[in-house]
Amino acid sequence: MENMLLKNKVEPMILALGQYIRKRRQSLGMSQGELAACSGLHRTYVSDVERGNRNLTLGATTLLASGLGLRLKDLILAVDHDEQPLIEPCKSSFEPGHNSWEETKSTFTGLMPEQSRVPAYEKQPA
Repeated sequence: MENMLLKNKVEPMILALGQYIRKRRQSLGMSQGELAACSGLHRTYVSDVERGNRNLTLGATTLLASGLGLRLKDLILAVDHDEQPLIEPCKSSFEPGHNSWEETKSTFTGLMPEQSRVPAYEKQPA
């Protein structure tokens, strides 16, 4: 059920994002090829995005925003009209003292940004 709810909420957002990207690109007088070149993406990828056929990654969305002369947050805010959460957060499995919370927390303990994303307890001594 949650997957269907998520799908029903996400697909319209992907379509709205694609429509906004097309509208913004056209208002700037850019072709899909020009936006692709400015964004470092392929023209067919831009075409798929504009038609709502791509579920963009955060990285691709950032590249497209930059190619359109926007900050990522401005691109997202331009199409985000629904202030309701997609799904209710699952609070019970992440409450302090609950096993999954402790396991999740311990996974990230001791990591530094420049280190790999391998938890500290899995690293072998040099």
